Amino acid sequence: MQDVAAELQLRIVRLLGKLGGNNINIVGDEMTSSGDMHMAWDTIQRVKFTIPFHDVKTEIYLDPVIPRVIELAEGSNDRQIKVAACELLHSVVLYMVGTNASSRRDENGGPTPLKKIYEHTFPALIKLATDIDQVTRSLFEPLVFQLIHWFTKNSKYENEETMALLDAIVDTLGNTTDGGMREFCTKCLAEFLRWSIKHTSKKQQEKNAFNAKSLFKRLYSLARHPNPLKRLGSALGFTQLHRTFREEDALVDQFILEMVHQNIFSLSLCHADDSSLDTAGRIETVIRDHCKIIVKKADLLNTRSDVRREYKDLSEFTEWLFKEIGRNELRSRLLCMELFNTIAPLLPGILIHVLLMIIRC
Repeated sequence: MQDVAAELQLRIVRLLGKLGGNNINIVGDEMTSSGDMHMAWDTIQRVKFTIPFHDVKTEIYLDPVIPRVIELAEGSNDRQIKVAACELLHSVVLYMVGTNASSRRDENGGPTPLKKIYEHTFPALIKLATDIDQVTRSLFEPLVFQLIHWFTKNSKYENEETMALLDAIVDTLGNTTDGGMREFCTKCLAEFLRWSIKHTSKKQQEKNAFNAKSLFKRLYSLARHPNPLKRLGSALGFTQLHRTFREEDALVDQFILEMVHQNIFSLSLCHADDSSLDTAGRIETVIRDHCKIIVKKADLLNTRSDVRREYKDLSEFTEWLFKEIGRNELRSRLLCMELFNTIAPLLPGILIHVLLMIIRC
């Protein structure tokens, strides 16, 4: 009888899928109000917990429970239930990370994948780390930093579980409603970069700083977003990263020129932003901070390097900067003039470079 019921349910789902349109409304308001809490996060149940009794070992799977626990931890009006849900979620996350670390390896040497569960769990942990309740914050703020310390040990570019954590941080950095969450995520980004550097040798950084590359790639995406609050989040992230970034010559060598490029583009999008947000002012501060690094590391950047993606040396970047002086956006144009006047004297054979730029333009 159960097989018949399961077959009938499957046929109904297939029919709804073929019809398309607004038939999702058939499931009622509960589905839409609770997001994806009522949907399975993975096709396979992965979080297995073994209960050892005297005569038998019972295995239960926690996958169906986790969404409801997160829902209670985030939104329960009963504080006792909320605290209990938070403590359970904290324990389950530690259990998932611990068992996954010691579980069997797949063909590529990576851990058993919990990526799909992490994709839903990590955003909730960040939200709880900035909760107004002191007990909730004291549980999850240290946990988020501990997770950053653990997942930055990855030895592969774009490791799925590490990127699930990084995506959760960057997505929350672009939050359009909660400034506290944005501020917390800037600290998380700084911690992510700092511990990625700790887990990577100098030689590996010079060859391929993969975690830093993944981080900056996602910040560039925010910097180019049409939503001003997401661009503001990007600027806050770059500001928080500045102190750690400027001390690492290998990272400066690879990324500083493309960073300025991306932020100048971001500044050009700010001409129609609400002045109360001060998005343009924040981005200008980021660009000027980066310019100070360029001035300090001019000898390094004047040496041509194939590791750099946007510009191979400082002369190529300065030539692009000279062309950007003709931009239509006023603040972007003025800042490009300022940067050109600062950087151009750093080039070897300055007069020849300037003449070539004028001829080419």
